Amino acid sequence: EFVKGRELREDLRSGQPMDELRVIRIMKQACSALAEAHDLGIIHRDLKPDNILLTHFRGDKDFVKILDFGIAKITENEDSNQAKLTQAGIVYGTPEYLSPEQAQALDLDHRTDIYSLGVMLYEMMTGRVPFMADSPVKILTKHVFEEPAPPSKLSPGRVTPTMEGIILRAMAKDPNKRFAN
Repeated sequence: EFVKGRELREDLRSGQPMDELRVIRIMKQACSALAEAHDLGIIHRDLKPDNILLTHFRGDKDFVKILDFGIAKITENEDSNQAKLTQAGIVYGTPEYLSPEQAQALDLDHRTDIYSLGVMLYEMMTGRVPFMADSPVKILTKHVFEEPAPPSKLSPGRVTPTMEGIILRAMAKDPNKRFAN
């Protein structure tokens, strides 16, 4: 499907935090679309603002489409004879948005996408990603070993305690401590 719109990345280029109500509207749609994929057994594995397209639809200028399922993984049963889509031990995705388990090339489930959504939410609310470094390996190391600075410290007065709690829970290092869906 050809969809005319703009990447969320374009709205984040200024490095300025976005309005919280707009962020909620965008993320609510992204979460709903992702839930559909997860219900079908699909893990996106490369969620980032470049893969969120904002279109005009029925009066909504921020209607969300999730793009680029190119490195998505289809989950399968243990006894499935279906060929695996990806090779174990290889890291796929964009370093700034990868979950700790992705950074370590561990087995993944849908919670890896929840972590990536948390990183995007962090960026939308603060104007920057939580971890930056001069090489992809250093960024991945930070995802595994460092806690992000509280968003309210980077964007004082703009991030509510509830929003900060959502972001930090979505970005928990342990997938079991993240939202289940």
